Amino acid sequence: MRNPIPKHRYFTILSIAFLFGIFFASVGALGPASFWPVLTWVSGLLLLAGLWNWLYNNLILCVIAITLSFLALGGAVYNNFDLTTDCQLEFGREGVIIGEIISKPEVSAQKQKVLIKIHSWQQVVNAGNTDTVNPLCRRPNIMLYLPPYPTFVYGDVLEIHGVIAKPQPIESFDYPRYLKKYPAAGVIAFNVQANKLSAGSSVKVIIYRSLHQVSDRLEQSLNRLLPEPHASLSAGIIFGLRRNLPDLFEDKLAIVGLTHLIALSGFNVTIIIVFINALLISRFGRRSSLIIGSLLVIAFVILTGASPSITRAAIFSLLILLGKTIGRRGDQANLMLLAAVSMVALHPPLLVFDIGFQLSFLAFIGIIYLSPLIGNTLSVSRANIVPESSRSLLAETLGAQLAVLPLIIFVFGRVSFIAPLANLAVLWIIPPIMALSFLAALTGLVAYHAGKIVAYFLWPALEYVTQVVERFAVISPDTHLDSSVDVLFALAAWLIVIAFIIIRKRRN
Repeated sequence: MRNPIPKHRYFTILSIAFLFGIFFASVGALGPASFWPVLTWVSGLLLLAGLWNWLYNNLILCVIAITLSFLALGGAVYNNFDLTTDCQLEFGREGVIIGEIISKPEVSAQKQKVLIKIHSWQQVVNAGNTDTVNPLCRRPNIMLYLPPYPTFVYGDVLEIHGVIAKPQPIESFDYPRYLKKYPAAGVIAFNVQANKLSAGSSVKVIIYRSLHQVSDRLEQSLNRLLPEPHASLSAGIIFGLRRNLPDLFEDKLAIVGLTHLIALSGFNVTIIIVFINALLISRFGRRSSLIIGSLLVIAFVILTGASPSITRAAIFSLLILLGKTIGRRGDQANLMLLAAVSMVALHPPLLVFDIGFQLSFLAFIGIIYLSPLIGNTLSVSRANIVPESSRSLLAETLGAQLAVLPLIIFVFGRVSFIAPLANLAVLWIIPPIMALSFLAALTGLVAYHAGKIVAYFLWPALEYVTQVVERFAVISPDTHLDSSVDVLFALAAWLIVIAFIIIRKRRN
């Protein structure tokens, strides 16, 4: 057999190789120092593969060589991005910075977190004089922590007086790694003053500002209609916000393994689209469900302010709908990889440093590969505990949960043994909560009393979630893991998932 690999698998192999190249470069295993030797070896293998193919008409060696070249290409893409964003700043010196806000500020009762792009930077030298500084990179971004008032918005140009500090780990939290996803080369957090110089007027700024205003007004509407913690829980579920959520309730969410409901909205989008797809296909068919579901996803992105995490999750959700319409697993996998490669090529830190992207990606994998196996298991079960009409929905939800579970263990360093049961008890009601939350917020903007009527129907669903969290938190041991143990737990969880796939496939 000259070429045992199916044609559509070439794209799969090369895409995975490219992503692995990005991964190795992200963790420092394929840095600039090692890139050129790797590229030299790849070039030699390509020449050898061409000669082998010409002599024996065999493509295997060619595939291996080209795969290695895509691995090197991924490393080159990340290294190029890293070199242009890793600013050589002179930390610890007072300066005056002119910068533009390039993402929606995160405002809480204590502070607002603002990401700015530096336009100019002057450091204060002797006798209060200033000297212009070249930050030595094309994309100099810094993270700014300001008092909660006055508030700023996307596109504002600020004059900032303060000291740029080098990011440092905070106890067990790897803060420099966290800033990599933006990316931000420095941080200003103490004795900082910021004055607004002007507001951006470009088309992009106007569009994003309008979207952010929509999400802010919807959140304010929910705050007027619902008490706490129900208002914050509702806003967290549909916007991924947790700024007003009581600390005690947030800790209980972590104990029972439901933090993703408010913190990881990308996973929420994936779960929601599974429910929408199951409902639409049963009533309208595959093509109509694709159109209606796509419109609903786009509306969701607009109403939630088009944040990067929601936008990326929406892209994967649209691919889920398209894959269900096509009905071919191979095509679904390649669609997923096409989306991942496109997004990672534009912003390489996503792959390793953005938890939202990773959760969306893994949830999609779970839906593609795990949910059919779980569905088959449920269908052959003699107990018939799950009704036939709900098996597909349950299988896809469980598939997504199993795929993201190891990552949640690794990131949060916490194992909740009751999390699967808590998720089963709660996830089925999340789609109605999202629908009613949007309806209440929208009607509350137009007519307060009409929104209050919708809130009366929404409150029992939110109260159910809060009661599940409260009751499960009482019976669930709060298991924290140190940095070495959580890695082992995560690896064990992934091995269990992989073993499940292998066993089920052999039996089928």
